[in-house]
Amino acid sequence: MRPKINILYADDDAIAVELLKRQVGTDDFCVRIASDGQKAWELFQSHVPDILLLDIKMPYLDGLDIIKLVRKINQKTPIVVYSSHLNTTRELEAFNLGADDCICKEIEPDLLIAKLKRIYDRVTKGETDPQIYILSDHSKFNSVAGILTINDKIVRLKPYDSRLLYLLCVKFGELADEDYLIEGLWGMADSNKGGSLRRCINHLRKILADDIEIMIKNQYSRGYTLATLKLDSLL
Repeated sequence: MRPKINILYADDDAIAVELLKRQVGTDDFCVRIASDGQKAWELFQSHVPDILLLDIKMPYLDGLDIIKLVRKINQKTPIVVYSSHLNTTRELEAFNLGADDCICKEIEPDLLIAKLKRIYDRVTKGETDPQIYILSDHSKFNSVAGILTINDKIVRLKPYDSRLLYLLCVKFGELADEDYLIEGLWGMADSNKGGSLRRCINHLRKILADDIEIMIKNQYSRGYTLATLKLDSLL
């Protein structure tokens, strides 16, 4: 029997807190609540959780402030931004500060649980570097080194391929919209880059083709989703 996943959830919205507690209220999770950013920082220091779940807008310290504080003393604990106030700029800022994922509060409960378990498993299976992503049973990606390992074969990715895969990994199982990907790759939103993005996606698909469990799904005129066949059944 696997141990409970200890989550510290920081949010000043009492309704959102109760909803999340119901959504993950199973034998798999133990949730501690912080009603503001300062309380979250104090609770984190007193007992480090398995996963730190943060809203963006909170009194005293906001979610981005907490990410900065945590990453000064702890590089291992996964940090997930869980908010209704997400946009491309804010998500990229969170990732650059050290967040492992950004999840919209409107996500389906089953998918939320699957993502939280996957984040936890990535750490407990020995991949303690928060920048190493387990893509499937056969593949993993080191986003710092730009190294993709598929079926024990090492592939050194070119910078654009590595950056694109990283941007998709941090939104694994969720839609990565075109603006988010374009701004992440080229530094600014530009509708004229749509064709270039498609070519980058197609090239990355060829690289990932050796692992039949991995897919990059296209949602026309919206963006792309990196997932596995198993996770896709929940989407």
